[in-house]
Amino acid sequence: MSASNGQTLAYLGDAVYELELRHQCIEAGVTQSESLHQMVSELTSGKAQAWAFSILEPLFTDQELTWFKQGRNAPLSKKSRKVSLQEAHASSGLEAVFGGLYQTNNHPRIASFCALILTTKYPSFFSISD
Repeated sequence: MSASNGQTLAYLGDAVYELELRHQCIEAGVTQSESLHQMVSELTSGKAQAWAFSILEPLFTDQELTWFKQGRNAPLSKKSRKVSLQEAHASSGLEAVFGGLYQTNNHPRIASFCALILTTKYPSFFSISD
Protein backbone atom coordinates (compact mmCIF):
# COMPACT_ATOMS: atom_id res chain seq x y z
CA MET A 1 0.00 0.00 0.00
CA SER A 2 1.38 3.37 -0.96
CA ALA A 3 0.96 6.49 1.11
CA SER A 4 -1.75 8.80 -0.14
CA ASN A 5 -2.37 12.49 0.23
CA GLY A 6 -5.69 13.96 1.33
CA GLN A 7 -6.98 14.50 -2.20
CA THR A 8 -6.20 10.93 -3.22
CA LEU A 9 -7.79 9.50 -0.10
CA ALA A 10 -10.92 11.61 -0.69
CA TYR A 11 -11.09 10.58 -4.35
CA LEU A 12 -10.90 6.90 -3.43
CA GLY A 13 -13.18 7.29 -0.41
CA ASP A 14 -15.89 8.97 -2.47
CA ALA A 15 -16.28 5.80 -4.53
CA VAL A 16 -15.99 3.48 -1.53
CA TYR A 17 -18.63 5.40 0.42
CA GLU A 18 -21.14 5.40 -2.42
CA LEU A 19 -20.55 1.75 -3.27
CA GLU A 20 -21.05 0.62 0.34
CA LEU A 21 -24.23 2.68 0.67
CA ARG A 22 -25.57 1.12 -2.54
CA HIS A 23 -24.61 -2.35 -1.33
CA GLN A 24 -26.33 -1.94 2.03
CA CYS A 25 -29.48 -0.50 0.45
CA ILE A 26 -29.73 -3.48 -1.89
CA GLU A 27 -29.04 -5.91 0.97
CA ALA A 28 -31.85 -4.25 2.93
CA GLY A 29 -34.28 -4.91 0.10
CA VAL A 30 -34.28 -1.64 -1.82
CA THR A 31 -34.49 -2.99 -5.36
CA GLN A 32 -36.12 -0.27 -7.44
CA SER A 33 -33.55 1.84 -9.25
CA GLU A 34 -35.37 5.08 -8.54
CA SER A 35 -35.55 4.36 -4.81
CA LEU A 36 -31.90 3.29 -4.70
CA HIS A 37 -30.83 6.43 -6.52
CA GLN A 38 -32.92 8.66 -4.25
CA MET A 39 -31.62 7.17 -1.00
CA VAL A 40 -27.97 7.11 -2.01
CA SER A 41 -28.07 10.55 -3.64
CA GLU A 42 -29.45 12.01 -0.42
CA LEU A 43 -26.38 10.72 1.42
CA THR A 44 -23.63 11.48 -1.08
CA SER A 45 -24.11 15.23 -1.46
CA GLY A 46 -21.58 17.50 0.20
CA LYS A 47 -24.18 18.70 2.70
CA ALA A 48 -25.15 15.13 3.61
CA GLN A 49 -21.54 14.03 3.95
CA ALA A 50 -20.88 16.93 6.32
CA TRP A 51 -23.91 15.77 8.33
CA ALA A 52 -22.60 12.17 8.29
CA PHE A 53 -19.26 13.42 9.60
CA SER A 54 -21.01 15.00 12.58
CA ILE A 55 -22.49 11.60 13.43
CA LEU A 56 -19.27 9.64 12.97
CA GLU A 57 -16.72 12.06 14.41
CA PRO A 58 -17.13 10.91 18.05
CA LEU A 59 -16.34 7.35 16.91
CA PHE A 60 -13.16 8.15 14.98
CA THR A 61 -9.88 6.63 16.03
CA ASP A 62 -6.76 8.77 16.04
CA GLN A 63 -5.83 7.36 12.62
CA GLU A 64 -9.28 8.13 11.19
CA LEU A 65 -9.07 11.66 12.54
CA THR A 66 -5.68 12.05 10.84
CA TRP A 67 -7.18 10.92 7.51
CA PHE A 68 -10.10 13.29 8.05
CA LYS A 69 -7.75 16.22 8.60
CA GLN A 70 -5.71 15.28 5.51
CA GLY A 71 -8.86 15.31 3.38
CA ARG A 72 -10.33 18.39 5.02
CA ASN A 73 -7.13 20.38 4.56
CA ALA A 74 -6.46 19.29 0.97
CA PRO A 75 -7.21 21.77 -1.79
CA LEU A 76 -10.72 21.23 -3.13
CA SER A 77 -10.84 19.89 -6.67
CA LYS A 78 -13.82 22.09 -7.54
CA LYS A 79 -15.87 24.83 -5.97
CA SER A 80 -19.48 23.95 -5.27
CA ARG A 81 -22.26 26.47 -5.19
CA LYS A 82 -24.52 24.01 -3.36
CA VAL A 83 -22.56 23.71 -0.12
CA SER A 84 -20.63 26.06 2.11
CA LEU A 85 -16.85 25.94 2.13
CA GLN A 86 -16.98 24.39 5.62
CA GLU A 87 -19.33 21.64 4.40
CA ALA A 88 -17.15 21.00 1.35
CA HIS A 89 -14.08 20.54 3.54
CA ALA A 90 -15.95 18.28 5.99
CA SER A 91 -17.21 16.25 3.04
CA SER A 92 -13.70 15.81 1.67
CA GLY A 93 -12.49 14.84 5.11
CA LEU A 94 -15.18 12.18 5.47
CA GLU A 95 -14.33 10.79 2.03
CA ALA A 96 -10.66 10.63 3.04
CA VAL A 97 -11.59 8.52 6.08
CA PHE A 98 -13.35 6.02 3.82
CA GLY A 99 -10.36 6.06 1.47
CA GLY A 100 -8.00 5.36 4.36
CA LEU A 101 -10.17 2.55 5.67
CA TYR A 102 -10.29 1.00 2.21
CA GLN A 103 -6.52 1.22 1.76
CA THR A 104 -5.99 -0.51 5.11
CA ASN A 105 -8.55 -3.21 4.24
CA ASN A 106 -10.80 -2.25 7.13
CA HIS A 107 -14.02 -3.22 5.36
CA PRO A 108 -15.92 -4.01 8.59
CA ARG A 109 -15.38 -0.42 9.76
CA ILE A 110 -16.58 0.92 6.39
CA ALA A 111 -19.70 -1.24 6.66
CA SER A 112 -20.41 -0.23 10.26
CA PHE A 113 -20.03 3.49 9.50
CA CYS A 114 -22.39 3.24 6.52
CA ALA A 115 -24.89 1.21 8.55
CA LEU A 116 -24.91 3.89 11.24
CA ILE A 117 -25.45 6.62 8.64
CA LEU A 118 -28.31 4.70 7.01
CA THR A 119 -30.03 3.85 10.30
CA THR A 120 -29.77 7.45 11.45
CA LYS A 121 -31.10 8.88 8.18
CA TYR A 122 -33.77 6.21 7.57
CA PRO A 123 -34.62 4.74 11.00
CA SER A 124 -37.94 3.28 9.86
CA PHE A 125 -36.29 1.39 7.02
CA PHE A 126 -32.90 0.35 8.38
CA SER A 127 -32.09 -1.13 11.73
CA ILE A 128 -28.77 -2.07 13.27
CA SER A 129 -28.52 -5.81 13.82
CA ASP A 130 -25.91 -7.13 16.20
